[in-house]
Amino acid sequence: LSPAMLRRFTPRTPPGRQLDQIRVALAPVPVRCGPWAGSLHKQPPDHGPDRNACGTVRAQEPLEILSRWPGGLLLVRTRYTLGWIDEDAPLSPPLSSDSRRRWLTAERYEPARPVRLSAFDGTVLEVEPGPRVPAGAPGTVLFATSRGAHRASAAALRPSRRPLTRRALLETAFSYLGAPYGWGGQDGGLDCSRFIMELLASFGIRFPRTSGSQALAGTFSIDLR
Repeated sequence: LSPAMLRRFTPRTPPGRQLDQIRVALAPVPVRCGPWAGSLHKQPPDHGPDRNACGTVRAQEPLEILSRWPGGLLLVRTRYTLGWIDEDAPLSPPLSSDSRRRWLTAERYEPARPVRLSAFDGTVLEVEPGPRVPAGAPGTVLFATSRGAHRASAAALRPSRRPLTRRALLETAFSYLGAPYGWGGQDGGLDCSRFIMELLASFGIRFPRTSGSQALAGTFSIDLR
């Protein structure tokens, strides 16, 4: 890296006013490993894996806004990564205390097929299989738009957490066939560790994001020497 680029990546105290906001991604949001919106590739030029891609926040996932950053960036944290996003990324307004609690702790629901969620206030959201939304009051879920959080019936959705059986694990794993690969979530794809994290999340098992952390997770192992 050039000296100017190295200065961008030098650790420092986040500038500006510290923020304490939980907002919701309204579309896939790339998270950069360093405070720069561009890509980083191995030299000689390898335009495959982007070394500055640290993940992608999926639609309807919450993220914490920690601080504004020079260059039109925001320092953010999700449940699996810490990094920078564009300041104009598609996000909901800051959540209220009740919505915030539900997005962080409530049971999740997901569509088995494309559905239209119609909120009680008339707001409509087209949802493809994949995004998980939090439970609201009994029989309802919450979803976010650019106007805030909305409550809708959960009738068209199913609980994302289900019993962990061999059949269910394999069926869920094979349901990802055809999903594009993407290093660090590059271009919205799944890399190997994100695939494992998403697969286990379907059964209520929270797992780390990176393969190195995943190798150290859990309580049971088999010595293969």
